[in-house]
Amino acid sequence: MLLWVKIGSGVNPQTKLRVLVLLSLAYVITRFGCLGRELGYEEGFFLAPGMALFHTGHYRMYWGELYPDFTPFQKPPLTSLVLGFFSLLSFDPVAGARLAPFLVGWAVCLAPYLATGSWAPSLLVLASPFLYGASSHMQTDPIGVVLGYTILCVGVTRLIQERAHGGRMLCVGLVILWLTKFESALMATACLAALLPTIPRADRGSWLRSSALGSVAGILVLCGVSGLLAMTTGRNPAAAWKDIFGTTTRIVSETLGRHMQALDGGMSSRITLYHYALNFRIPQLLLCCWIPCVLGLLLAPETRREWRFFTAMAVCFTIPLAAIFAVGYPGDGYPRYFLIVVPPSLLALGATLACLSSRKARLAATTAILVLALLTMAPDTLHAMQSAGSPNAFRGEHGSRLAADLALGATQPGDLILAPALELPYLTGRRVLAIQSFEPYPDMHHTALGYAPQLRAAIVRQSSPLSPILDELLANLTARGGKRTSADSFDVVTLPGP
Repeated sequence: MLLWVKIGSGVNPQTKLRVLVLLSLAYVITRFGCLGRELGYEEGFFLAPGMALFHTGHYRMYWGELYPDFTPFQKPPLTSLVLGFFSLLSFDPVAGARLAPFLVGWAVCLAPYLATGSWAPSLLVLASPFLYGASSHMQTDPIGVVLGYTILCVGVTRLIQERAHGGRMLCVGLVILWLTKFESALMATACLAALLPTIPRADRGSWLRSSALGSVAGILVLCGVSGLLAMTTGRNPAAAWKDIFGTTTRIVSETLGRHMQALDGGMSSRITLYHYALNFRIPQLLLCCWIPCVLGLLLAPETRREWRFFTAMAVCFTIPLAAIFAVGYPGDGYPRYFLIVVPPSLLALGATLACLSSRKARLAATTAILVLALLTMAPDTLHAMQSAGSPNAFRGEHGSRLAADLALGATQPGDLILAPALELPYLTGRRVLAIQSFEPYPDMHHTALGYAPQLRAAIVRQSSPLSPILDELLANLTARGGKRTSADSFDVVTLPGP
């Protein structure tokens, strides 16, 4: 019997509805506090263009005085568009925008149960500190990537089990991935190509049509939408396309180039990336998913009968994971790149438990999985829920809103403030010298120093060691009478008087 049909017919609709309601309540209760969290690292970078579009009609981004009209096409535009739309739904635009990852996390939590009839994967989502952080992270991976890949994996499942179904979901997933992060779309396309030999010959034509249609549609929609957005600010659409594809290509090529020049071949970066994953208990999450799958395939004949499904999920897991470690880009401390391997892992676990014919075996396996999750992951998630600090990038950092309020209270509209880029959405009505726009680039230091006499306030992280350029700017402000005030994870330096 087909896996999808078997699952769909084996779950009472009323029971299914009750479980969905209970899982949804558990998700809302454990994640609702995330909506009030402050802006974190790089989140304003994705929020600003979308907010500008829905408020002014122009898809642009102010990245401080050095780049007042910086290109917003560092990534495909879907993330910024979604965040900008949701920012309209609340008097606090940041809280409104956080609804986007919040709702995506809810969909990812329910998807394994809807697809397999097993609720254990959904409880793993609730227990994981990695997925807790994702539920409020305004970035590409926790929004479009994980949603698009979940839809794609469900589409792959349906297309394998029932040839007449699944093609549309597969196409939708690919389009979302292309509009969010083109390297993730390439990984997904590679997975679909790798699965072709496992598809029966009679079904390969349908598989190829769905895969090709999804990729072509995704690329065309990406080029069309980004071209239209570019024209709202008078940019050349070709320049926007170059920025979208060029930024990631440059980062990946530079990272691989550094690995080739390093004596260890980049192994230290990959070890750092693994430690970041370990900090968020990602290996424990994946082991909770895949150990039961392996045991089920070895010990349960009913699981082996669905070998095509498990092969598909294994390929959708392995290729992205291999690509992540091949590039070995550590990032900002929150390894959001691993989110793409979560959907196939959850679906594989749910299908394994659903395939077990013995109720005792299902209960024993579910109990063991949940006990392991409670011991290894839940304490970190509970700590993150109770902490005001960021649960993802720059973990534990907080005070960005307080720091902005102090700087706003000590300045007038039009005054210049030195601040991290994450403060930009808070510092409305002020000019900002964004630290990230010049500190990493020595050729911009002289230009930044020219703004020193105009500074009326400064916001700096307490944990970050000051660089010579920041030391000089802060020394100039202090020499003019600047007073330092602590704002949780930040220091605020302000001048007295008007």
